[in-house]
Amino acid sequence: MIIGLALLILGIDRGVDAGGSEGRFHPDGTRVVFSSNMADPRRRNFDLYIINVDGTGLERITTTLSFESWPVFSPDGKKLVFISNRNAGELEETNLFIADWVP
Repeated sequence: MIIGLALLILGIDRGVDAGGSEGRFHPDGTRVVFSSNMADPRRRNFDLYIINVDGTGLERITTTLSFESWPVFSPDGKKLVFISNRNAGELEETNLFIADWVP
């Protein structure tokens, strides 16, 4: 994750996958949203996080016991779109979520 974030800070174009971290810039250009399994000791469950481009202010956005990944903001920054298997009706079912973004 650190390498991917460093690549983003060093100027990788917005929306480009950085080293597998799936990091995406917020439209204001000051923050990066990404998924990580760092909070799960078994490294199975991925949650969404946001961090300032200077590496400060890490915040965990989701706290479920499921897989959540591929976050991206709408162009106006008012929506966060991501995939998750929360509420899955079947094993390995993945759904698309569109959430209002309220910083």
